[in-house]
Amino acid sequence: MADDPKRKSERVPFPAALKVRNPVPVEAKGVDIGAGGIGVELAQSIAEGSQVELELFGDGTIYAGTVRMVRPLPGGGFRLGIQFQKDDDTLIARAKAIRASAG
Repeated sequence: MADDPKRKSERVPFPAALKVRNPVPVEAKGVDIGAGGIGVELAQSIAEGSQVELELFGDGTIYAGTVRMVRPLPGGGFRLGIQFQKDDDTLIARAKAIRASAG
């Protein structure tokens, strides 16, 4: 069940480091993740509508998506909402497993 009527799937916290590979290589921090998208924070903005490639789990797997929302953060940096090209229901389970193993 979705936690927001606009979302098709559950979102879970995902406070993990990740890498944006394209359009510009930059380190980012996850905020939350669902089967259809992810919220991330990073130091520089990437324009809405941009196609991005993300490495989420440090295993070299790349997830492609589109930036749907960009918001400046009060202390500097930006929060982005990225919609994946394809929904992947395994992402929620992987994020929960990482959180559980972190303690």
